Amino acid sequence: LCAELTASPYLPSQTITKSLNSKAYLLLKHQPWRCFAVFISLCNGYRDLRVHLYDHSGGVVSPCTNIDKEPDKYLHIFSCIVFGNLECIGFDSTISI
Repeated sequence: LCAELTASPYLPSQTITKSLNSKAYLLLKHQPWRCFAVFISLCNGYRDLRVHLYDHSGGVVSPCTNIDKEPDKYLHIFSCIVFGNLECIGFDSTISI
């Protein structure tokens, strides 16, 4: 899991997005046991949370979750990532290295 932080609002053309795209490419290229990669961005004064999901075909970005207005959703996202099994963060269970 990788997280990017910025105080400015999220824009798809922003450096934070380009950085996540590059990290996802490198992660999927060098870890063949991954089906997908999950990233998180915190923007707009660290209040807006987005989940970025990349696989070998490309990436998608979730709608914005405001941490102040939707604390339950924020906790649910982090709980799934932290306490979920390895398949929740992209590892392929059929491959053992």
